[in-house]
Amino acid sequence: MIQRLLTAGFALAVLVPVAATATATTATADVPKPLPIGCKFAGSGNALKWQDATRSAPYANAAASAVTAWNSTSSQFNMAKVTSGANIRVSDGNFGATWMGYQFSGIMLGIDQSPTVSCTGGTWDTGRVAWWNTHYTDGYTTDKRKAIMVHELGHALGLAHTEGRGCEFGIMDTNIDAKYDTACGGFSTPRQADINGANDLY
Repeated sequence: MIQRLLTAGFALAVLVPVAATATATTATADVPKPLPIGCKFAGSGNALKWQDATRSAPYANAAASAVTAWNSTSSQFNMAKVTSGANIRVSDGNFGATWMGYQFSGIMLGIDQSPTVSCTGGTWDTGRVAWWNTHYTDGYTTDKRKAIMVHELGHALGLAHTEGRGCEFGIMDTNIDAKYDTACGGFSTPRQADINGANDLY
């Protein structure tokens, strides 16, 4: 199982045991809204651009699906696909079982591979790269891969983790990897609370 942490200013997924939620529910009224990390992209959300930097068709398809999941919400932004000059790159790479002392399935880094959150006046100093760690995600289902990337894209947009209770959690939940596999999980799109958090930023 995996628990997501925002440690030393960067988002990653750490492998630890997590208890499964017992029963499913469709209630969403108590899903917490993500707060800002403190950095976002400057300007209109409709001017955001993303680049597919994946290395295989399965990951390219999951990347496009994850971006579409955000673009099709009621949020006030749209990420357009480009081949250069992107705000956000989506990539897959094998970071191994551990990297910088952590085990994770997804991580958001700077263009220079820096793990730290760095911004000036509330806007990112550099573009962001949202990564899958293929050491783990090669074994994930297509939809779970998408869920990981929707979460990482949320960080790139400027959203922090949330701490849901029971079945009341969104895609930005700190423990989304483990909760995906529970009776309450299995979703790979932003919930209304996640969308509201994005709308507050853009």
